[in-house]
Amino acid sequence: YLYCKVENSVKENIVIPEGQLPLTTKEDMFSHGLGLLHVKQLAEEHQGCLTLSCEEKVFTAAFMMRLNNNE
Repeated sequence: YLYCKVENSVKENIVIPEGQLPLTTKEDMFSHGLGLLHVKQLAEEHQGCLTLSCEEKVFTAAFMMRLNNNE
């Protein structure tokens, strides 16, 4: 398995609806906000998952995925 965790500071805590991805806070919503969707899809394709949280103005995205699907 591959595990990756990324943290980023935010101006305000982000509300993350259960089972959904948060919306981008950038003005140009059509050019931003696709990265988490792609990571989620990739992780799920490789028997993994993506978890998101935001506490004390720190947004955290962590994913895990299987590296070898043959095992």
